[in-house]
Amino acid sequence: MRNASFAIGGPLALCGCLLLSSAGCAPAVTGIVYGASDKGPSEAQHVLLEEELAPYRQRGESAITGRVFLETPTGEVVGARRPVHLTPATAYAKQLAETQVIRNNEMIDRKAEGVWWTTKAGRDGRFVFSWLPAGDYLVLAEIAWSPDGGTSAKEAVAYALVRVGERQHVDVIVKRKVD
Repeated sequence: MRNASFAIGGPLALCGCLLLSSAGCAPAVTGIVYGASDKGPSEAQHVLLEEELAPYRQRGESAITGRVFLETPTGEVVGARRPVHLTPATAYAKQLAETQVIRNNEMIDRKAEGVWWTTKAGRDGRFVFSWLPAGDYLVLAEIAWSPDGGTSAKEAVAYALVRVGERQHVDVIVKRKVD
């Protein structure tokens, strides 16, 4: 089991501590630029996206576990009993994460592509995804918090990019720092 954390606020990239053996990982399609728009990928981009998603449509023997939380000025807010989502980190998904999650603090929804897993975090914010094929994944969780400690609530999207190899178990920290 590996323990890792994700640097918040910079471009979406794999942590050095998560760069595990790439043997068996789904090949990344390079040279594709996706523009984030309300219309989604173009017809040509959709064909390439389907090629990227193909390896993720089968059952694997890898697992991703972790803990979701926010770092607030008053301390940690754990994503207790919150939905945690997992989707392949395709070029298109990474572009969406850069524009929507990181810059705008908005959740992305990739369920329409049919390669989207959801589980629920426990009271301590821990989650488990099992039987995954090797590859790169985005882990996302929307967590509600109160900036003033009162009744007004905000939501923030904690996120991480994870690489898991064949038959590997990776433990990851999924977080976001909020003001």
